[in-house]
Amino acid sequence: MLLCPNEVNISNIISVNSLSPGNFSSVDIPNSSKTYLSSFLDKNEPCIFGEEPGSFAYVSMSNVAFVRNSCIDQHNYSNQIAKEIYLNPKYGYENMLDDEDVLLCKDANIGDSCLFLRETKKKHVISSGVVKLNFKSDEDKFYCLAFLQDEYFQQQLDPLCQDRCHPIIMGLQ
Repeated sequence: MLLCPNEVNISNIISVNSLSPGNFSSVDIPNSSKTYLSSFLDKNEPCIFGEEPGSFAYVSMSNVAFVRNSCIDQHNYSNQIAKEIYLNPKYGYENMLDDEDVLLCKDANIGDSCLFLRETKKKHVISSGVVKLNFKSDEDKFYCLAFLQDEYFQQQLDPLCQDRCHPIIMGLQ
């Protein structure tokens, strides 16, 4: 349910630096036992951010594949292998993916998520538009993925992303 406040104080207006009403709306449910996504994530390292190697690192064939935003969409629960790009392995990459990592887009197709499934022996790296969520337990991972795929999650992102570049992903319910 989209909620609009009856009043907004001046400190909120200053922090957002805008008078757009969309900046002050939120999506919420009338339930006192809500849990935030951040409560399921590792407190020390809730997520790992991707990196952008640049097109100079693209090669026609390699053992390192690049998972970009286009590999993740709202219609699939796993990554789209056909859309991967190969990277030159000589550059060295730090954000390698493991089988069954949960990926969440923070740019372009904001809020789209997937379960990364390794189908080959290739190493995989995520782009800067994607974060890998680090869950406290595997049970939490699959539970939260179901909610990330739900339309309700997307509705929560809409008010956050209207006039801002990046959503505050870690605080979402």
